[in-house]
Amino acid sequence: MSKIFEILGRAITADPAELIWHWLCEVSYPSLARAQVVREIASLAQQGKDESARDMLRLYQFEFPQCAKGQMAEAAFALQSTQTETASQILAKLFRTQPANTLAAYILGLCCEQLQRESQAAQFYHDCLKFKNYLHLPHQRLAAIYLKNCQYEKAADEYEQLIFEHPDDVSTLILLGHLYLAQNRFDQADDTFNKAILIHPDNFAQEPDDIDDLIEQGDAYRACELLESLSLQERPSAQTLAKYGDALKMADCPDQALIKYQQALELSPDCLEINIKLGTLHLQMHQAELAAKQFNKSMEINDQIIDAYIGLCISQAKAGRQDQAEATLSLAAAIHPNSAILMAEAASLKLAQNSKLFENEPLQADYSQCLDQVIDAHSCRLPYNQNDPQLRYRLAILFMSLSQFERAAELLCKTLQINPSHHRAQTKLAICLHQTGQKEPAINHLTADTYFEPKMLDLHYKTALLYADRVKFASSMLNLERQLEDNYAGSDAGVNISVVLQNLGLLHRETAMWESLTDVAADHAL
Repeated sequence: MSKIFEILGRAITADPAELIWHWLCEVSYPSLARAQVVREIASLAQQGKDESARDMLRLYQFEFPQCAKGQMAEAAFALQSTQTETASQILAKLFRTQPANTLAAYILGLCCEQLQRESQAAQFYHDCLKFKNYLHLPHQRLAAIYLKNCQYEKAADEYEQLIFEHPDDVSTLILLGHLYLAQNRFDQADDTFNKAILIHPDNFAQEPDDIDDLIEQGDAYRACELLESLSLQERPSAQTLAKYGDALKMADCPDQALIKYQQALELSPDCLEINIKLGTLHLQMHQAELAAKQFNKSMEINDQIIDAYIGLCISQAKAGRQDQAEATLSLAAAIHPNSAILMAEAASLKLAQNSKLFENEPLQADYSQCLDQVIDAHSCRLPYNQNDPQLRYRLAILFMSLSQFERAAELLCKTLQINPSHHRAQTKLAICLHQTGQKEPAINHLTADTYFEPKMLDLHYKTALLYADRVKFASSMLNLERQLEDNYAGSDAGVNISVVLQNLGLLHRETAMWESLTDVAADHAL
Protein backbone atom coordinates (compact mmCIF):
# COMPACT_ATOMS: atom_id res chain seq x y z
CA MET A 1 0.00 0.00 0.00
CA SER A 2 1.18 3.51 -0.80
CA LYS A 3 0.56 4.54 2.82
CA ILE A 4 4.25 3.86 3.44
CA PHE A 5 5.20 6.84 1.22
CA GLU A 6 4.08 9.10 4.07
CA ILE A 7 7.30 8.21 5.90
CA LEU A 8 9.32 9.93 3.16
CA GLY A 9 7.56 13.25 3.73
CA ARG A 10 7.56 13.28 7.53
CA ALA A 11 9.25 16.35 9.14
CA ILE A 12 10.40 17.78 5.80
CA THR A 13 8.05 20.78 5.96
CA ALA A 14 9.25 21.99 9.36
CA ASP A 15 10.61 25.45 8.48
CA PRO A 16 14.23 25.42 9.74
CA ALA A 17 14.47 29.22 9.85
CA GLU A 18 11.28 29.41 11.90
CA LEU A 19 12.67 26.75 14.25
CA ILE A 20 15.72 28.92 14.84
CA TRP A 21 13.67 32.08 15.46
CA HIS A 22 11.52 30.20 17.96
CA TRP A 23 14.63 28.79 19.67
CA LEU A 24 16.20 32.25 19.93
CA CYS A 25 13.08 33.54 21.68
CA GLU A 26 13.06 30.68 24.22
CA VAL A 27 16.73 29.93 24.98
CA SER A 28 18.54 31.46 27.97
CA TYR A 29 21.13 34.28 27.62
CA PRO A 30 24.10 35.44 29.73
CA SER A 31 22.47 38.86 30.18
CA LEU A 32 19.03 40.44 29.83
CA ALA A 33 20.39 43.09 27.44
CA ARG A 34 21.67 40.47 24.97
CA ALA A 35 18.44 38.51 25.26
CA GLN A 36 16.39 41.60 24.40
CA VAL A 37 18.48 42.38 21.31
CA VAL A 38 18.44 38.83 19.86
CA ARG A 39 14.75 38.35 20.60
CA GLU A 40 14.02 41.65 18.88
CA ILE A 41 15.97 40.42 15.82
CA ALA A 42 13.93 37.21 15.80
CA SER A 43 10.67 39.13 16.22
CA LEU A 44 11.47 41.47 13.33
CA ALA A 45 12.45 38.55 11.10
CA GLN A 46 9.20 36.73 11.90
CA GLN A 47 7.28 39.88 10.96
CA GLY A 48 9.07 40.01 7.59
CA LYS A 49 11.13 43.10 8.51
CA ASP A 50 14.35 41.50 7.32
CA GLU A 51 16.31 44.68 6.59
CA SER A 52 15.90 46.04 10.11
CA ALA A 53 16.60 42.63 11.60
CA ARG A 54 19.77 42.17 9.54
CA ASP A 55 21.05 45.63 10.55
CA MET A 56 20.56 44.77 14.22
CA LEU A 57 22.28 41.41 13.73
CA ARG A 58 25.33 43.02 12.11
CA LEU A 59 25.75 45.33 15.09
CA TYR A 60 25.24 42.46 17.52
CA GLN A 61 27.80 40.22 15.80
CA PHE A 62 30.31 43.08 15.67
CA GLU A 63 30.05 43.30 19.47
CA PHE A 64 29.75 39.54 20.12
CA PRO A 65 31.42 37.78 17.15
CA GLN A 66 31.63 34.38 18.89
CA CYS A 67 28.05 34.31 20.15
CA ALA A 68 26.26 31.10 19.10
CA LYS A 69 22.89 32.87 19.05
CA GLY A 70 24.18 35.39 16.53
CA GLN A 71 25.53 32.62 14.31
CA MET A 72 22.20 30.77 14.51
CA ALA A 73 20.40 33.96 13.47
CA GLU A 74 22.82 34.39 10.57
CA ALA A 75 22.07 30.83 9.46
CA ALA A 76 18.33 31.51 9.69
CA PHE A 77 18.64 34.46 7.32
CA ALA A 78 20.60 32.30 4.88
CA LEU A 79 17.88 29.65 5.04
CA GLN A 80 15.16 32.25 4.44
CA SER A 81 17.04 33.29 1.30
CA THR A 82 17.30 29.60 0.21
CA GLN A 83 21.10 29.80 0.55
CA THR A 84 21.36 26.23 1.80
CA GLU A 85 25.11 25.84 1.25
CA THR A 86 25.85 29.07 3.13
CA ALA A 87 23.59 28.06 6.00
CA SER A 88 25.26 24.65 6.25
CA GLN A 89 28.72 26.24 6.41
CA ILE A 90 27.67 28.60 9.22
CA LEU A 91 26.06 25.81 11.20
CA ALA A 92 28.93 23.37 10.63
CA LYS A 93 31.38 25.91 12.06
CA LEU A 94 29.12 26.41 15.07
CA PHE A 95 28.56 22.67 15.55
CA ARG A 96 32.31 22.02 15.77
CA THR A 97 32.46 24.22 18.88
CA GLN A 98 29.04 23.23 20.26
CA PRO A 99 28.40 19.53 19.46
CA ALA A 100 25.54 19.44 21.98
CA ASN A 101 23.54 22.00 19.99
CA THR A 102 20.83 19.61 18.79
CA LEU A 103 18.98 22.24 16.77
CA ALA A 104 22.12 23.05 14.79
CA ALA A 105 22.68 19.31 14.22
CA TYR A 106 19.13 18.75 13.04
CA ILE A 107 19.13 21.69 10.62
CA LEU A 108 22.53 20.62 9.31
CA GLY A 109 20.90 17.29 8.53
CA LEU A 110 18.12 19.02 6.60
CA CYS A 111 20.66 21.11 4.67
CA CYS A 112 22.68 18.01 3.77
CA GLU A 113 19.53 16.27 2.53
CA GLN A 114 18.75 19.25 0.31
CA LEU A 115 22.34 19.22 -0.97
CA GLN A 116 22.09 15.44 -1.69
CA ARG A 117 24.60 14.48 0.99
CA GLU A 118 22.60 11.66 2.55
CA SER A 119 25.35 10.02 4.60
CA GLN A 120 26.29 13.35 6.20
CA ALA A 121 22.62 14.10 6.88
CA ALA A 122 22.19 10.76 8.63
CA GLN A 123 25.29 11.40 10.75
CA PHE A 124 24.01 14.79 11.89
CA TYR A 125 20.63 13.28 12.80
CA HIS A 126 22.42 10.61 14.82
CA ASP A 127 24.50 13.33 16.54
CA CYS A 128 21.30 15.10 17.44
CA LEU A 129 19.76 11.96 18.94
CA LYS A 130 22.86 11.16 21.02
CA PHE A 131 21.86 14.05 23.28
CA LYS A 132 18.05 14.00 22.97
CA ASN A 133 16.77 10.63 21.80
CA TYR A 134 13.14 11.66 22.39
CA LEU A 135 13.08 14.19 19.54
CA HIS A 136 10.55 13.39 16.82
CA LEU A 137 12.04 15.14 13.80
CA PRO A 138 15.51 13.50 13.55
CA HIS A 139 14.01 10.01 13.92
CA GLN A 140 11.50 10.78 11.16
CA ARG A 141 14.11 12.08 8.72
CA LEU A 142 16.45 9.14 9.43
CA ALA A 143 13.58 6.77 8.70
CA ALA A 144 12.90 8.61 5.43
CA ILE A 145 16.53 8.19 4.32
CA TYR A 146 16.54 4.50 5.27
CA LEU A 147 13.24 3.83 3.50
CA LYS A 148 14.39 5.62 0.38
CA ASN A 149 17.32 3.18 0.29
CA CYS A 150 15.01 0.19 0.96
CA GLN A 151 16.53 -0.31 4.44
CA TYR A 152 13.18 -1.25 5.98
CA GLU A 153 14.62 -2.71 9.19
CA LYS A 154 16.57 0.46 10.00
CA ALA A 155 13.53 2.60 9.19
CA ALA A 156 11.45 0.43 11.52
CA ASP A 157 14.06 0.88 14.27
CA GLU A 158 13.56 4.65 14.09
CA TYR A 159 9.78 4.31 14.30
CA GLU A 160 10.11 1.90 17.21
CA GLN A 161 12.03 4.63 19.03
CA LEU A 162 9.28 7.13 18.20
CA ILE A 163 6.65 4.77 19.63
CA PHE A 164 8.78 4.20 22.74
CA GLU A 165 8.84 7.96 23.37
CA HIS A 166 5.27 8.64 22.17
CA PRO A 167 3.29 5.38 22.59
CA ASP A 168 -0.15 6.89 21.88
CA ASP A 169 0.60 8.28 18.40
CA VAL A 170 -1.87 6.41 16.18
CA SER A 171 -0.53 7.68 12.84
CA THR A 172 3.04 6.64 13.76
CA LEU A 173 1.83 3.20 14.82
CA ILE A 174 0.11 2.70 11.46
CA LEU A 175 3.29 3.62 9.58
CA LEU A 176 5.36 1.30 11.77
CA GLY A 177 2.89 -1.48 10.95
CA HIS A 178 3.48 -0.93 7.23
CA LEU A 179 7.25 -1.05 7.76
CA TYR A 180 6.79 -4.44 9.43
CA LEU A 181 4.67 -5.55 6.45
CA ALA A 182 7.47 -4.61 4.08
CA GLN A 183 9.75 -7.02 6.00
CA ASN A 184 7.14 -9.82 6.26
CA ARG A 185 7.13 -9.43 10.06
CA PHE A 186 3.43 -10.21 10.23
CA ASP A 187 3.10 -10.96 13.95
CA GLN A 188 4.61 -7.58 14.81
CA ALA A 189 2.48 -5.89 12.17
CA ASP A 190 -0.64 -7.50 13.67
CA ASP A 191 0.26 -6.29 17.15
CA THR A 192 1.03 -2.78 15.92
CA PHE A 193 -2.16 -2.32 13.90
CA ASN A 194 -4.22 -3.79 16.75
CA LYS A 195 -2.65 -1.33 19.16
CA ALA A 196 -3.45 1.57 16.79
CA ILE A 197 -7.09 0.42 16.72
CA LEU A 198 -7.35 -0.09 20.48
CA ILE A 199 -5.78 3.20 21.59
CA HIS A 200 -7.86 5.38 19.28
CA PRO A 201 -9.83 7.86 21.44
CA ASP A 202 -13.20 6.50 20.31
CA ASN A 203 -12.37 3.13 21.88
CA PHE A 204 -12.19 4.65 25.37
CA ALA A 205 -15.90 4.95 26.08
CA GLN A 206 -16.62 5.38 29.81
CA GLU A 207 -19.04 3.20 31.69
CA PRO A 208 -22.51 4.80 31.98
CA ASP A 209 -22.83 6.81 35.23
CA ASP A 210 -25.38 9.00 37.04
CA ILE A 211 -24.77 11.85 34.60
CA ASP A 212 -25.51 9.62 31.62
CA ASP A 213 -28.71 8.49 33.33
CA LEU A 214 -29.80 12.11 33.90
CA ILE A 215 -29.12 13.02 30.27
CA GLU A 216 -30.98 9.90 29.14
CA GLN A 217 -33.94 10.92 31.33
CA GLY A 218 -33.88 14.46 29.93
CA ASP A 219 -32.90 16.08 33.24
CA ALA A 220 -30.33 18.41 31.64
CA TYR A 221 -30.25 20.96 34.47
CA ARG A 222 -29.43 18.40 37.17
CA ALA A 223 -26.78 16.90 34.86
CA CYS A 224 -25.22 20.35 34.41
CA GLU A 225 -25.12 20.87 38.18
CA LEU A 226 -23.32 17.56 38.73
CA LEU A 227 -20.88 18.24 35.89
CA GLU A 228 -20.08 21.72 37.19
CA SER A 229 -19.44 20.29 40.66
CA LEU A 230 -17.24 17.57 39.19
CA SER A 231 -15.26 20.12 37.15
CA LEU A 232 -14.45 22.08 40.32
CA GLN A 233 -13.15 18.98 42.07
CA GLU A 234 -10.79 17.70 39.36
CA ARG A 235 -9.65 18.47 35.84
CA PRO A 236 -12.38 17.11 33.55
CA SER A 237 -11.55 14.62 30.82
CA ALA A 238 -12.51 15.08 27.16
CA GLN A 239 -15.41 12.66 27.66
CA THR A 240 -16.68 14.60 30.70
CA LEU A 241 -16.51 17.89 28.81
CA ALA A 242 -18.40 16.30 25.91
CA LYS A 243 -21.13 15.14 28.33
CA TYR A 244 -21.28 18.69 29.67
CA GLY A 245 -21.78 19.87 26.10
CA ASP A 246 -24.56 17.30 25.62
CA ALA A 247 -26.34 18.50 28.77
CA LEU A 248 -26.00 22.19 27.85
CA LYS A 249 -27.32 21.50 24.35
CA MET A 250 -30.30 19.70 25.87
CA ALA A 251 -30.81 22.66 28.22
CA ASP A 252 -31.03 24.95 25.17
CA CYS A 253 -27.68 26.64 25.84
CA PRO A 254 -25.98 26.05 22.47
CA ASP A 255 -23.27 28.72 22.84
CA GLN A 256 -22.08 27.22 26.12
CA ALA A 257 -22.32 23.70 24.68
CA LEU A 258 -20.11 24.82 21.79
CA ILE A 259 -17.43 25.95 24.24
CA LYS A 260 -17.48 22.60 26.08
CA TYR A 261 -17.16 20.60 22.85
CA GLN A 262 -14.23 22.79 21.76
CA GLN A 263 -12.55 22.31 25.14
CA ALA A 264 -13.06 18.57 24.80
CA LEU A 265 -11.37 18.58 21.39
CA GLU A 266 -8.39 20.49 22.79
CA LEU A 267 -7.79 17.45 25.01
CA SER A 268 -8.69 14.83 22.39
CA PRO A 269 -8.57 16.35 18.88
CA ASP A 270 -8.94 13.00 17.09
CA CYS A 271 -12.07 11.81 18.91
CA LEU A 272 -14.54 11.15 16.11
CA GLU A 273 -17.63 11.25 18.32
CA ILE A 274 -16.87 14.69 19.74
CA ASN A 275 -15.95 16.10 16.32
CA ILE A 276 -19.28 14.93 14.92
CA LYS A 277 -21.16 16.35 17.93
CA LEU A 278 -19.53 19.73 17.33
CA GLY A 279 -20.42 19.63 13.63
CA THR A 280 -24.00 18.67 14.44
CA LEU A 281 -24.30 21.55 16.89
CA HIS A 282 -22.98 23.99 14.27
CA LEU A 283 -25.65 22.67 11.91
CA GLN A 284 -28.39 23.10 14.53
CA MET A 285 -27.18 26.67 15.07
CA HIS A 286 -27.51 27.25 11.26
CA GLN A 287 -23.72 27.65 10.86
CA ALA A 288 -23.52 25.64 7.64
CA GLU A 289 -19.93 26.55 6.75
CA LEU A 290 -18.57 25.57 10.17
CA ALA A 291 -20.65 22.38 10.18
CA ALA A 292 -19.35 21.39 6.74
CA LYS A 293 -15.72 21.95 7.80
CA GLN A 294 -16.23 19.90 10.95
CA PHE A 295 -17.81 17.00 9.05
CA ASN A 296 -14.98 17.13 6.51
CA LYS A 297 -12.43 16.91 9.35
CA SER A 298 -14.40 14.04 10.92
CA MET A 299 -14.26 12.11 7.66
CA GLU A 300 -10.46 12.15 7.69
CA ILE A 301 -10.40 10.96 11.32
CA ASN A 302 -12.68 8.05 10.39
CA ASP A 303 -10.49 7.21 7.40
CA GLN A 304 -7.47 7.01 9.69
CA ILE A 305 -9.28 4.35 11.75
CA ILE A 306 -10.02 2.48 8.51
CA ASP A 307 -6.29 2.67 7.61
CA ALA A 308 -5.47 0.71 10.76
CA TYR A 309 -8.04 -2.01 9.93
CA ILE A 310 -6.84 -2.21 6.33
CA GLY A 311 -3.23 -2.60 7.51
CA LEU A 312 -4.27 -5.40 9.84
CA CYS A 313 -6.23 -7.06 7.03
CA ILE A 314 -3.19 -6.99 4.72
CA SER A 315 -0.98 -8.46 7.44
CA GLN A 316 -3.41 -11.30 8.13
CA ALA A 317 -3.82 -12.05 4.42
CA LYS A 318 -0.07 -12.03 3.72
CA ALA A 319 0.42 -14.41 6.65
CA GLY A 320 -2.12 -16.82 5.11
CA ARG A 321 -4.91 -16.14 7.62
CA GLN A 322 -7.60 -15.53 5.00
CA ASP A 323 -10.62 -15.91 7.29
CA GLN A 324 -9.21 -13.38 9.74
CA ALA A 325 -8.40 -11.00 6.89
CA GLU A 326 -11.97 -11.17 5.57
CA ALA A 327 -13.37 -10.57 9.06
CA THR A 328 -11.11 -7.52 9.51
CA LEU A 329 -12.08 -6.14 6.10
CA SER A 330 -15.74 -6.58 7.13
CA LEU A 331 -15.04 -4.37 10.15
CA ALA A 332 -13.42 -1.72 7.94
CA ALA A 333 -16.46 -1.87 5.61
CA ALA A 334 -18.78 -1.49 8.60
CA ILE A 335 -16.94 1.66 9.72
CA HIS A 336 -16.67 3.21 6.25
CA PRO A 337 -20.27 4.50 5.96
CA ASN A 338 -19.28 7.15 8.51
CA SER A 339 -16.73 8.56 6.03
CA ALA A 340 -19.08 8.43 3.04
CA ILE A 341 -22.00 10.04 4.87
CA LEU A 342 -19.79 12.72 6.42
CA MET A 343 -18.38 13.66 3.02
CA ALA A 344 -21.84 13.74 1.46
CA GLU A 345 -23.06 15.95 4.28
CA ALA A 346 -20.07 18.31 4.02
CA ALA A 347 -20.45 18.57 0.23
CA SER A 348 -24.19 19.16 0.47
CA LEU A 349 -23.80 21.87 3.10
CA LYS A 350 -21.11 23.66 1.11
CA LEU A 351 -23.08 23.54 -2.12
CA ALA A 352 -26.28 24.73 -0.41
CA GLN A 353 -24.47 27.61 1.21
CA ASN A 354 -22.75 28.77 -1.99
CA SER A 355 -26.02 28.47 -3.94
CA LYS A 356 -27.94 30.24 -1.13
CA LEU A 357 -30.63 27.56 -1.33
CA PHE A 358 -31.94 28.13 2.20
CA GLU A 359 -30.89 31.73 2.72
CA ASN A 360 -34.44 32.91 3.42
CA GLU A 361 -35.64 29.80 5.28
CA PRO A 362 -32.72 28.54 7.41
CA LEU A 363 -35.03 26.83 9.90
CA GLN A 364 -36.62 24.75 7.13
CA ALA A 365 -33.33 23.78 5.49
CA ASP A 366 -33.18 20.17 4.34
CA TYR A 367 -29.65 19.60 3.13
CA SER A 368 -30.28 15.96 2.22
CA GLN A 369 -32.05 17.11 -0.93
CA CYS A 370 -28.78 18.73 -2.09
CA LEU A 371 -26.93 15.44 -2.54
CA ASP A 372 -28.32 14.86 -6.04
CA GLN A 373 -27.11 18.32 -7.01
CA VAL A 374 -23.66 17.59 -5.56
CA ILE A 375 -23.43 14.40 -7.63
CA ASP A 376 -24.62 16.24 -10.75
CA ALA A 377 -22.06 19.00 -10.14
CA HIS A 378 -19.26 16.42 -10.02
CA SER A 379 -20.60 14.39 -12.95
CA CYS A 380 -20.81 17.48 -15.17
CA ARG A 381 -17.09 18.02 -14.70
CA LEU A 382 -16.06 14.54 -15.85
CA PRO A 383 -16.14 15.15 -19.64
CA TYR A 384 -13.78 18.10 -19.20
CA ASN A 385 -11.53 16.52 -16.57
CA GLN A 386 -10.96 12.98 -17.83
CA ASN A 387 -7.53 12.70 -16.18
CA ASP A 388 -8.51 14.08 -12.77
CA PRO A 389 -8.26 11.18 -10.28
CA GLN A 390 -9.52 13.29 -7.40
CA LEU A 391 -12.77 14.15 -9.17
CA ARG A 392 -13.53 10.47 -9.80
CA TYR A 393 -12.55 9.60 -6.25
CA ARG A 394 -14.95 12.17 -4.73
CA LEU A 395 -17.76 11.03 -6.99
CA ALA A 396 -17.11 7.41 -5.97
CA ILE A 397 -17.42 8.29 -2.27
CA LEU A 398 -20.69 10.09 -2.96
CA PHE A 399 -22.04 6.93 -4.61
CA MET A 400 -20.80 4.89 -1.66
CA SER A 401 -22.87 7.10 0.64
CA LEU A 402 -25.90 5.88 -1.34
CA SER A 403 -24.65 2.25 -1.18
CA GLN A 404 -24.13 2.22 -4.96
CA PHE A 405 -20.91 0.24 -4.67
CA GLU A 406 -20.68 -1.05 -8.23
CA ARG A 407 -20.78 2.47 -9.70
CA ALA A 408 -18.28 3.58 -7.06
CA ALA A 409 -15.97 0.66 -7.90
CA GLU A 410 -15.93 1.62 -11.59
CA LEU A 411 -14.89 5.16 -10.72
CA LEU A 412 -12.22 3.97 -8.30
CA CYS A 413 -10.76 1.56 -10.87
CA LYS A 414 -10.45 4.46 -13.29
CA THR A 415 -8.92 6.60 -10.55
CA LEU A 416 -6.22 3.97 -9.99
CA GLN A 417 -5.59 3.65 -13.73
CA ILE A 418 -4.82 7.38 -13.79
CA ASN A 419 -2.81 7.34 -10.57
CA PRO A 420 -1.98 3.85 -9.21
CA SER A 421 -0.51 5.29 -5.99
CA HIS A 422 -3.77 6.92 -4.84
CA HIS A 423 -3.84 5.52 -1.31
CA ARG A 424 -7.43 6.33 -0.41
CA ALA A 425 -8.73 4.96 -3.72
CA GLN A 426 -6.87 1.69 -3.05
CA THR A 427 -8.60 1.17 0.30
CA LYS A 428 -12.05 2.30 -0.86
CA LEU A 429 -11.97 -0.01 -3.88
CA ALA A 430 -11.31 -2.98 -1.58
CA ILE A 431 -14.33 -1.96 0.51
CA CYS A 432 -16.52 -1.68 -2.61
CA LEU A 433 -15.43 -5.13 -3.78
CA HIS A 434 -16.17 -6.55 -0.35
CA GLN A 435 -19.61 -4.93 -0.24
CA THR A 436 -20.52 -6.44 -3.60
CA GLY A 437 -19.65 -9.94 -2.40
CA GLN A 438 -16.20 -10.10 -4.04
CA LYS A 439 -14.33 -10.91 -0.84
CA GLU A 440 -11.37 -12.75 -2.33
CA PRO A 441 -10.73 -10.16 -5.08
CA ALA A 442 -10.91 -7.45 -2.39
CA ILE A 443 -8.16 -9.14 -0.37
CA ASN A 444 -6.09 -9.82 -3.49
CA HIS A 445 -6.36 -6.16 -4.46
CA LEU A 446 -5.01 -5.04 -1.08
CA THR A 447 -2.10 -7.49 -1.01
CA ALA A 448 -1.00 -6.98 -4.63
CA ASP A 449 0.83 -3.69 -4.00
CA THR A 450 2.76 -4.15 -0.78
CA TYR A 451 6.33 -3.67 -2.04
CA PHE A 452 7.85 -0.86 -4.06
CA GLU A 453 10.62 -0.54 -6.56
CA PRO A 454 13.63 1.49 -5.39
CA LYS A 455 13.04 3.94 -8.23
CA MET A 456 9.52 4.68 -6.94
CA LEU A 457 10.75 5.29 -3.39
CA ASP A 458 13.59 7.47 -4.68
CA LEU A 459 11.19 9.52 -6.81
CA HIS A 460 8.85 10.18 -3.89
CA TYR A 461 11.78 11.03 -1.62
CA LYS A 462 13.09 13.58 -4.12
CA THR A 463 9.59 15.03 -4.53
CA ALA A 464 9.40 15.54 -0.77
CA LEU A 465 12.79 17.31 -0.74
CA LEU A 466 11.77 19.49 -3.65
CA TYR A 467 8.51 20.44 -1.91
CA ALA A 468 10.51 21.60 1.13
CA ASP A 469 11.83 24.43 -1.07
CA ARG A 470 8.53 25.97 -2.13
CA VAL A 471 10.07 28.39 -4.65
CA LYS A 472 11.88 25.62 -6.53
CA PHE A 473 8.83 23.39 -6.28
CA ALA A 474 6.52 26.03 -7.80
CA SER A 475 9.02 26.68 -10.60
CA SER A 476 9.33 22.95 -11.33
CA MET A 477 5.54 22.57 -11.42
CA LEU A 478 5.20 25.40 -13.95
CA ASN A 479 7.87 23.86 -16.19
CA LEU A 480 6.26 20.43 -15.92
CA GLU A 481 2.81 21.73 -16.82
CA ARG A 482 4.21 23.58 -19.86
CA GLN A 483 5.98 20.43 -21.09
CA LEU A 484 2.87 18.33 -20.63
CA GLU A 485 0.70 20.87 -22.43
CA ASP A 486 3.14 20.82 -25.35
CA ASN A 487 3.46 17.03 -25.55
CA TYR A 488 0.39 15.37 -23.98
CA ALA A 489 -3.22 16.27 -24.54
CA GLY A 490 -5.48 16.36 -21.50
CA SER A 491 -2.76 15.92 -18.90
CA ASP A 492 -3.41 17.39 -15.46
CA ALA A 493 -0.09 17.46 -13.63
CA GLY A 494 -1.36 19.64 -10.78
CA VAL A 495 -4.05 17.23 -9.66
CA ASN A 496 -1.82 14.17 -9.84
CA ILE A 497 1.00 15.93 -7.99
CA SER A 498 -1.61 16.80 -5.36
CA VAL A 499 -2.26 13.07 -4.89
CA VAL A 500 1.48 12.43 -4.55
CA LEU A 501 1.78 15.18 -1.93
CA GLN A 502 -1.16 13.73 -0.01
CA ASN A 503 0.47 10.29 -0.07
CA LEU A 504 3.63 11.90 1.32
CA GLY A 505 1.65 13.63 4.05
CA LEU A 506 2.81 17.02 2.77
CA LEU A 507 -0.68 18.12 1.76
CA HIS A 508 -3.35 17.31 4.33
CA ARG A 509 -6.15 15.26 2.82
CA GLU A 510 -8.66 17.19 4.91
CA THR A 511 -7.44 20.47 3.38
CA ALA A 512 -7.33 19.10 -0.17
CA MET A 513 -10.85 17.69 0.12
CA TRP A 514 -12.24 20.94 1.51
CA GLU A 515 -10.66 22.99 -1.28
CA SER A 516 -12.11 20.61 -3.88
CA LEU A 517 -15.61 20.73 -2.38
CA THR A 518 -15.41 24.52 -2.21
CA ASP A 519 -14.33 24.70 -5.85
CA VAL A 520 -17.20 22.48 -7.05
CA ALA A 521 -19.73 24.41 -4.96
CA ALA A 522 -18.49 27.74 -6.33
CA ASP A 523 -18.79 26.51 -9.93
CA HIS A 524 -22.28 25.19 -9.29
CA ALA A 525 -23.38 28.56 -7.89
CA LEU A 526 -22.42 30.39 -11.09
